Amino acid sequence: PESHRLTDDNITEFCQCLQPIVEVSMFSRYGSMETAKLLRDLVMLRPEIFIPTVLDKSYAALVTLNEPHQILNVLPCLNVVARALIMGGKSAATGNVARYPEGPSHVFPMLRNLLPGIDSNDASKTALTATVISAFASLLPVVDCSELVHAGRELDEGQRALCQDSGQWEDFLLQLLDRCCCVFEQLAVEPEVSNNKIFTHKRTQESMLGDLLATSMLHFLQQCSPPLFELAVKRMFSFATSRVLETKVAGAAFSFMLENACQVNPELVWKIFFPHCFQAVCHLVADGDPESEKADNALLWNLMLLKALGDGVDATALAYKDDVVKLLELTLHLKNKDAYTFASDIIAGVLKSLTSLFCIEKRSTEDDFTASPLERDYLKDWGAGMHIDDVTVRWHVPSEEELDFAGFLLERFLEPEMVKLQAIADDDTCEVKKE
Repeated sequence: PESHRLTDDNITEFCQCLQPIVEVSMFSRYGSMETAKLLRDLVMLRPEIFIPTVLDKSYAALVTLNEPHQILNVLPCLNVVARALIMGGKSAATGNVARYPEGPSHVFPMLRNLLPGIDSNDASKTALTATVISAFASLLPVVDCSELVHAGRELDEGQRALCQDSGQWEDFLLQLLDRCCCVFEQLAVEPEVSNNKIFTHKRTQESMLGDLLATSMLHFLQQCSPPLFELAVKRMFSFATSRVLETKVAGAAFSFMLENACQVNPELVWKIFFPHCFQAVCHLVADGDPESEKADNALLWNLMLLKALGDGVDATALAYKDDVVKLLELTLHLKNKDAYTFASDIIAGVLKSLTSLFCIEKRSTEDDFTASPLERDYLKDWGAGMHIDDVTVRWHVPSEEELDFAGFLLERFLEPEMVKLQAIADDDTCEVKKE
């Protein structure tokens, strides 16, 4: 009966009773993960009670230098309230009423305060910070809407402030990229000694941190407008062409980020990266000794970047098929193991992208963010979700031209190797070199 149901006042009183307990438990010596799970549900009921608490503790922890453990406790809680904060407290539980309308005004200040958390000296803090930034990015269209302020549109004070703040996306994106790349440079290989052999590649916490940062950048890049995405790719290109990273940990982390960028817009990434890397490989192979088992670090670095492009999606390789064939002819039979392994990975990635069926969009909305802010209200997309029945999925379906090129690659490069293997198998007197 109606008289026995919980009223709004009952729910409010319940949340007010729990608020002090939640605030204290955020800094429990057992960690804040259980508190974060509790907050995830409570913030849907009364965001105006719990979001201010999390914000106060987050701002205080992010500027505190002598108590770094506070950040590790606060960030999981900030992560779970991100959606409620961005949407101003709207949810099905609140009847889609904005119970905390000032929430969106905290997004840009919080993101700016989170940036210093990407710190090469503190892996735990960096991992948690990247997770939180990723949560925010996956819910926001990264589009500069500042032109709306001067376009004569009717905007309330909050909308005007958000449009002005969106002009900071460019600076924030470049700073985030610079910090991630700085962390990549600091990643190092830790040799592992076992059975009197030194293994130069070890899957350490550092390499997993690199993968986490690269994945966080994927969430950010896939929400970018085309101008901001191009700016980010050009910054990545500047970083990649101004240094040579070792290919085990640091280079692998950057390569994974490039691969993720390629999944968002393969045409642009190939246009910027492929000509430079292809020419670099051609010159390095021509200047080096093809029979040498030692490869130049610059050659391995450029092959790793090309591998990342090959692992991208779509039919982009068709536009460069002549260069792709020449690249494979130059590198597949190099004597250096790492070099020919990268070459093998390149052809494997290209074949996979040419012949596979896969989804090619991962944005939070169906819009590709190409429309001008004057034509589309991007503020309505903040934190917005979609019903599963309303989602239109775009698929990559291999075309005849793609399948023909894949068949040519197999015939050109696989068939001769199969003939050689068959000859070895048929020759009982052949001695095979074992490594």
